[in-house]
Amino acid sequence: MPSQTTGRRSNILHFLLAELSANLHLIAEQDSQDREQNHSYPRMRHIVLDEAIASGVFIYDHDIELFNLLYDLSTNINDLNHRLDLIEFRLPPNDRSDFQGSQVYAKTGQRCIRVITYILEDYGQMLGIDLETEFFGAKLKKLIKPQ
Repeated sequence: MPSQTTGRRSNILHFLLAELSANLHLIAEQDSQDREQNHSYPRMRHIVLDEAIASGVFIYDHDIELFNLLYDLSTNINDLNHRLDLIEFRLPPNDRSDFQGSQVYAKTGQRCIRVITYILEDYGQMLGIDLETEFFGAKLKKLIKPQ
């Protein structure tokens, strides 16, 4: 694998970890806030995720599982954002009370955690992320396994 591709892979993975951790923070905020019936829900980010899939840098045999996880997560985030659009733009405020936002966010959050864990376990050394000592790694570890 050429070093240019390795550098691009490393950059995409770093940005992907940052985007996924931002999504986990968004999910945590949703769990801690009371919702009004007509409140709009924030959308999950997926720009870097979609770029990672479209980039073509995860085409090697050892990347198949990561690619499948990324694709599954992208599908899930797009589904979540579409559901939120339907809830907010199609339903009158009185009919929104049945929407279980925290449950829908939790499902996506579990997928985010699965992808982050996989990246850190399989690519962490390449990325130079030490979960025990590095600030970014320690911050992600706390998000993945709250104490």
